[in-house]
Amino acid sequence: MVTAADVVYSLTRTNALLPQARASVGTMALSALSELKVSIETQIETPVMASVLAENPFVIYKNLPDAPVNRQVFTGPYAVKDHNATSGVLNLVPNTHYPNANQRTPIMIKKYSTGGEVTDALHAGEIDMVNSLCASLPTPMNKPYTPNNPKCYPQATTPIPNPAS
Repeated sequence: MVTAADVVYSLTRTNALLPQARASVGTMALSALSELKVSIETQIETPVMASVLAENPFVIYKNLPDAPVNRQVFTGPYAVKDHNATSGVLNLVPNTHYPNANQRTPIMIKKYSTGGEVTDALHAGEIDMVNSLCASLPTPMNKPYTPNNPKCYPQATTPIPNPAS
């Protein structure tokens, strides 16, 4: 079980180590008021703390100081299986400490070098989601496509059939 003390530890550590974690509210002072209740005071006032905590750096985890490897157990539905920085592949597996782990499948996240590679992979059905591509839209995804004409697309969240089929 993740307790208020675990939340205080993970948020305090993240706020101290990552400049991005101080971007919205500055330095955070956290304390556990009970086993499940946390108090947060911020250097910069915010009317919506829930929005701040939803920002990318604020991941909650349980620290296991006595564990020899992988000292942190994260609270999300997936855990890192392995990461190959050379090939740009990150493999995730269902986090067994999260409910219904047996109902989720492993996920592979891959970094592509060009928009053309991403477009080819989308059309081939090799991937079903894209993030952080440029916003220019030379041709919508449902228009004719040719592999020799790389394009740039925004996020795609569903498999896109190959227009040639």
